[in-house]
Amino acid sequence: MVFIDVVHFYANISKIKIYHNLYFMKIIPLDKIICRTPAFGINQTIEEVWEELKLKIEESSPGFHSVIKTLKTSELNQLDEKAKYTIWKYFNRAKFRSTPFGSFAAILNVKLSFAETKNLVITKDMFQHHWINWDQKENYLNNNVSNINYICSNSSIYLVEDEIRYLKTSADTFELAAVTALPELNTILLNCKIKTSLGSIYELMKNVFNMDKRSTKHLLQQLVDLQLLHTDLQANITGEDYFTKLQIAYPKQARNYIIAERALLQGHFDGKLLKSLPEMIAFFTKCFKVPQNTDLSNFKSEFVKRFEHKEMSLAQLMDPEIGIGYGNLAQLSGTDILVDEIKNLKGNILEKQINYGKLQQFLLKKMLANVTIDLNEFEVEEKGNSMLPNTFSLIFHLYHGKPVLAHTGGSTANALLGRFTIVNQEFENDARAIADLEMNANSNVLFFDIAYQAENKVDNVNRRKQLYPYELPILTWSDTNNPLDLNDILVAVEQNEVILKSKSLGKRLIPRIPSAYNYTRSDLAVYRFLCDIQCQGLLTSFNFKLQDFFPGLVYYPRVNFKEIIISPAMWLLPSSALNDITSISNWLAAQHIDKIFKVGYADQSLSFDPKKKEDLWALLNYSKQQDEIYITEALLAEVDYIKDEENNLYSPQYIVNYYHQDRVYNPSSPKPNEPVQFYLPGSEWLYFEIYCHPAKSNSILLGLIRNYLNINKIHLKKWFYIRYTDPKPHIRLRLHLKNTNLGFILIQALQKLVEPEMQKGLITDFKLQTYHKENQRYGSKKIDLIEQFFKEDSIYALFLVKHSTSDYQLMINATHVVKELCELCFETLEEQISFVKKMAKSFAEEMNLEATSFKKINTNFNQLKGNLAKEIIQRPIGINKKWKNLFSKLMVSCEDQAVKQTLLADLIHMHINRLFLADQRIYETIIYHYLIRILHTKLAISTV
Repeated sequence: MVFIDVVHFYANISKIKIYHNLYFMKIIPLDKIICRTPAFGINQTIEEVWEELKLKIEESSPGFHSVIKTLKTSELNQLDEKAKYTIWKYFNRAKFRSTPFGSFAAILNVKLSFAETKNLVITKDMFQHHWINWDQKENYLNNNVSNINYICSNSSIYLVEDEIRYLKTSADTFELAAVTALPELNTILLNCKIKTSLGSIYELMKNVFNMDKRSTKHLLQQLVDLQLLHTDLQANITGEDYFTKLQIAYPKQARNYIIAERALLQGHFDGKLLKSLPEMIAFFTKCFKVPQNTDLSNFKSEFVKRFEHKEMSLAQLMDPEIGIGYGNLAQLSGTDILVDEIKNLKGNILEKQINYGKLQQFLLKKMLANVTIDLNEFEVEEKGNSMLPNTFSLIFHLYHGKPVLAHTGGSTANALLGRFTIVNQEFENDARAIADLEMNANSNVLFFDIAYQAENKVDNVNRRKQLYPYELPILTWSDTNNPLDLNDILVAVEQNEVILKSKSLGKRLIPRIPSAYNYTRSDLAVYRFLCDIQCQGLLTSFNFKLQDFFPGLVYYPRVNFKEIIISPAMWLLPSSALNDITSISNWLAAQHIDKIFKVGYADQSLSFDPKKKEDLWALLNYSKQQDEIYITEALLAEVDYIKDEENNLYSPQYIVNYYHQDRVYNPSSPKPNEPVQFYLPGSEWLYFEIYCHPAKSNSILLGLIRNYLNINKIHLKKWFYIRYTDPKPHIRLRLHLKNTNLGFILIQALQKLVEPEMQKGLITDFKLQTYHKENQRYGSKKIDLIEQFFKEDSIYALFLVKHSTSDYQLMINATHVVKELCELCFETLEEQISFVKKMAKSFAEEMNLEATSFKKINTNFNQLKGNLAKEIIQRPIGINKKWKNLFSKLMVSCEDQAVKQTLLADLIHMHINRLFLADQRIYETIIYHYLIRILHTKLAISTV
């Protein structure tokens, strides 16, 4: 695949309104467009194509085909209403719907050109590619060990005490199974993590356990039957076609899996027709923020609560007993189904809620004025841009040369292209070029495909070549020699983002599902989790429907962006118009609907011509199966049709793929295995939890705790505190003793101070806990330096809390501290701004900030910016020197820039936590946004 020259491409775009979007001048279309055409031309009649239509019906409905296979068109009127309506639907689908399903529609690659234009001409005949249907695979399954060449361990295996747990399938459902771990079993499973020959396993078991071949073979057969081992005779959904690999001959027949292809006789697609699409995409990145995925947000919250900064095995995390699962997909037995349905319905409603803001006001004003809605007229507020995937797709057709969008976005352009990679080498090469684009833009992370099969009836769409260098097979065979496994994948939450890492490969992992499969159909928690991860933090949809903003209206006008039609007009068809053909016709005339319209959505749509009685009769039949019907303008014009060599006219749909080369994923390496260190009460570390209302925490810190520390500081090497809210608000105080023999005395001393406050009710609980050093979080080499810095930062935080007269002043000083730390960490102002912007964006997404919130933050900053300098509380020289020196040593100790930034963010977070009574995350959000303004001002002054 050749990439379009950027200068040439944008030379064709004039008078563009730039949205200050980082991606705008980098969004480029790939040089090919996929053209999808229905099987029959718009002009063709059922009499012309009846015999061919019957063959297509046989593919989709063999039972119905048996009823009509001998009929001639002259005999169709003898059928009952239901059968006639079924035939009408099939014919309508074969003329108007371009979704490539069987031989009902065909695909072809078309060159995208910005130079000369030449109309497309295609072949009438379609070439049908046939494969054995995936639902036939069970007929060829042979798991007899005698016939096997290679085996590989189930990728979901993990160990819990003396149990081996793993996922398996049973009667088309997933279940978590367990077997007792035995030395022989462990040895086989460990050595079969990679593709392994039976001969090598026979030799291994002979050498290690003195087992003969017959005994080993029997054991292997048991493991295969239990699904602990997969074999090369099992079906692989990716890579070389499974049935081809088995060398099974099969005739071309209707029951096969079919993808139809047409040849291009001449022409190319005029790229100038798409000139406004990059600007429209820029508008969406500016105007719409990344939607919050409820399941992923809940997972992050639960993960941080239970595991904090640890890295956990993905296999164990998904375990409903020892992990946290995902999306409520691991149900407890006996759970009430109705309760679950209501909970899920509530969740879905919350996800669909759209806040009423300036865009909604703009749309409503236009609707009430009954004027054309052009989103280009909407003045977008200046705020952060949503991140785009490196590649994505737009599906559209043309109406008088104007793009009409049908579906937009995706986490990768390969989601739509993946299934076509088995058609021919050209499609496979194009998909690999897309994968290369994504990998080259994110060179320090590793992409992996997910080989997954679960539904025989729809798994054909998952069949594809392997496009990415690594693969995670889930309950399937993989053609790769070194497949990933769930236990090797580590999960962490870093800067409010779920991060996957490979223990063995030492890098961050990014999942990819190059398939059009609707993954929300799956009830396998780990698969749903990985699918959601690929969309994390990205704007993956530019679909725009007025109905989403204003549900329940009887009419929705057309919405444009310049010449692009992003949402066609819609009408609610009233039940009073569905009495008979005459009532429908009269209602359509009253609405001035005299051109072809559609009902349904995407690949389930039907098209109707209001001038044809047969179509209105079909609409009456359609209405009998629907509670509510919205009709949508189809926006079809003959000038946009393409011809075949016999001058038949086809209504095409196109897929254009875009890319940008900015890095989307930051690298993140697994943390080294650090020694576990914990200190029980009475050892050299004492760890107290003092529970109190947040409003009383400052008085306890500045009174009781400060007095206690002053009295006993001679006995302490270091100390520090943080505020915590789980399970209830409390202060965590940690003391490092010079002499462990004084531990009991120091415990009693604090107890005597706490007891009166508990009697007053000011302190609600007091606990002595085990101190677990955070070696995994900070590293064993840095932990002592970290604790020293925490001591100086605690002293400094108490100083600020004592001398601040208000939260307003405390926030200004916290902003000043963050600015100082950034200056100590980064050499250039540009680096400081980059870090602060990244953190501000992360917190804005976590807090789900709307335009109103950004406006309030900016307004508040404008009010206080003139008083920043005089509100700063000067640190005592002693505190200042130690605090800065220790911080600088920590920054020098960092292995690379990524580790440095992570540690900086962590130390800032801890400092802000120590300062404020409550809502520390919100204060942190505001502080980062304040600092963006301060640093931008500083940059502007420095460049004058």
